[in-house]
Amino acid sequence: MPEAQNFSRYILGREATDAILARYELAVATRASALSYRDERILRFANERPWSIGPLDAALAIFEPSSALRRRLIVMASVIEASPDDADRFLSLDRSPFYVVNAACIGLRAFARLLCGSILLRVI
Repeated sequence: MPEAQNFSRYILGREATDAILARYELAVATRASALSYRDERILRFANERPWSIGPLDAALAIFEPSSALRRRLIVMASVIEASPDDADRFLSLDRSPFYVVNAACIGLRAFARLLCGSILLRVI
């Protein structure tokens, strides 16, 4: 499923294992529900243009937190977190004193994604 690969690349920065992809597909199939026309359009746009997942995620988190894209990203994050191979990515680590600078940069990037995603939501 290209959706699963796109979401894993967004969350992990690389493709997930076949086991993670299979668990994601099972979870989505188990929780399947009818999608609204808007949700279908957003999911199709995101899957055809994987670069848009980050900005759409940021905008939907603020404006439509219960959207299908957000729900599916949360499912993928949960599957990855429960995987023994990638669980350490979700555990806290010792941080350097420069972590505050890194956190500020991450915040600025998130704000830029929010702005870009807000524009995309109006276009989709």
